[in-house]
Amino acid sequence: EWANEVSDWLGSLGEENVSVNFEMVQIHESDNVGFASALVTYQAISSGNTILRSMKNRITIGFHKTGNDWKVIHQHTSAPVNAELQAILNF
Repeated sequence: EWANEVSDWLGSLGEENVSVNFEMVQIHESDNVGFASALVTYQAISSGNTILRSMKNRITIGFHKTGNDWKVIHQHTSAPVNAELQAILNF
């Protein structure tokens, strides 16, 4: 369902590249249920290798296994907050 949105976003980058880095990755799983969380940093990088802008999000994903296939059954993203409980979108 997201294919068109992702294609449009990636197509709008022009000469920019995108770096995606994961931190604080946690994975929990059992025989048929899994859960993962992480902080994800997205950076737009110029052709001269300069960071133009960046954003950090927290992601959580829930999975369920049916047969041999794992399916995402829940996904959520949010911005991390600072000590004053304000969202930190750029750094």
